[in-house]
Amino acid sequence: MALDIVIRKPAFKGAAIQAESDLWPGPLDLFVFDAVLEEVHEHEASVTRYPVEVGADRADHKQEKVRKFRVTGVYTNTPNEVLEQTPSRDFEGWRILDGLVGTAETVNVVTRMQTYKEMSVVKVSVNRNPKTGQSINATVTFEEFLTTEAQVVDVPGRKRSKAVKNDATTTKDQGKKRTTAATKQEEKKVQSLLSDFWSG
Repeated sequence: MALDIVIRKPAFKGAAIQAESDLWPGPLDLFVFDAVLEEVHEHEASVTRYPVEVGADRADHKQEKVRKFRVTGVYTNTPNEVLEQTPSRDFEGWRILDGLVGTAETVNVVTRMQTYKEMSVVKVSVNRNPKTGQSINATVTFEEFLTTEAQVVDVPGRKRSKAVKNDATTTKDQGKKRTTAATKQEEKKVQSLLSDFWSG
């Protein structure tokens, strides 16, 4: 039996699992809806509102936004492949979805239309009422989590100009210099200034 939506852990290297295009539940699956009521796929971009010069690169004036996906489905205590009732299965489903909101880990979402990788669960809404019985109607919203790899670039050292280099090599340390004693004429000038200041 093929299901419509599968929330799956990203496959690690060397893992022997089914292809992610296969909707059949596998060992890395976190959550599988018993029935899907609605799915919404969003891909959006924004363009500048200001005039662009003719001939300019239009790629500089259009920005692609992260992909979004929203699904509404049913999770019951009696899944289709199980005849006997599984108590508290609906509560366990809620705890799984609630935990996906609180974690920084990303998931893959497999649908019939497209497989979304590196998606983060940003919102979970669960509806329970007398009509739902022992099941939950859950709406889960995903947003693409963009990543990038840092690159280390070697920056060559700056070359010193010949003028600076020569100036640095020709400058010599003159060492300590001895102070010379003031002459009698200089002493009389200083005394005269002090006398005028105090007599002011």
